Amino acid sequence: GVIGKTNLGSKVEVYGKAGVGTKNTTVLELLRQINGEKELKLVANSGYVSSIKDIPQFCVGEKSGWMYSVNGKYVNVGAGGKKLKDGDAVKWMFTCDYGKDLSWS
Repeated sequence: GVIGKTNLGSKVEVYGKAGVGTKNTTVLELLRQINGEKELKLVANSGYVSSIKDIPQFCVGEKSGWMYSVNGKYVNVGAGGKKLKDGDAVKWMFTCDYGKDLSWS
């Protein structure tokens, strides 16, 4: 199963948690499951997420886009290439400065 939540207030964040039986699911697959439940208007190509909720990369400059963490740690791997374990918590955040403006915990 999947647990999904969005917060599109002052911070732009999407949360997901891999439930039991999701071992070897990728971060992108989890986001697509949340997308189906929450209508995130997800745009992804070749494992790279370029837009969530009509907020595309580069919309506020060349350093802006979507980044994610797993269990509070930034992951520098495309969402289609990162496998999850049961219970892993995924947090997607929109950055305006290559992640320097984000808190991963």
